[in-house]
Amino acid sequence: MVTFESGDLASTGRFGRLVEPHLDPMFRRARRVLRSEDLAWDAVQDTLVAIWKNDRLPDDARPILLSIVQPKSLAQLRAQRRRNFHEGCACERCRETDEGDPALSAEHSELVARLAQAISRLPDELRGVAELRLNENLEYAEMASRLGVKVGTVRSRLHRARSRIAEDLGVGLDESKALQECA
Repeated sequence: MVTFESGDLASTGRFGRLVEPHLDPMFRRARRVLRSEDLAWDAVQDTLVAIWKNDRLPDDARPILLSIVQPKSLAQLRAQRRRNFHEGCACERCRETDEGDPALSAEHSELVARLAQAISRLPDELRGVAELRLNENLEYAEMASRLGVKVGTVRSRLHRARSRIAEDLGVGLDESKALQECA
């Protein structure tokens, strides 16, 4: 067992020389658990701090270091999962809060009304495809069989319908797709 004084280790670099050969195996074990290089290095660092505070390192340090980095990695993984869970819950609460916001609700209603007006101004062949896609969320093949046309015809009509809706609303094509998703 190697025993040392903290000040002695810092000045001579003895601690670094003792643990350096074991850093790669420690990192690989931590990365296997955490599946992240950054988090793995954090677990290795936590392990080294724990050993440093203990002021003792066995002659054969590898098994001890690996046995400490494993639970440090698992603890970090659990903390990351808890953090992700709580952030997800907070995000859900934000969405629920937004749904109760009268201004957002009014804006959404206005967008839906503008979209409906733009669709109603389309020629019949384009309006039929747009309504099937928007109201019934049908796939291209289903729309083609219902309308009695080829899939390519459905695609081109839907593209033209989206372009005209975007033009009518004064937005870009990507924004018009987003508006159609809102309705």
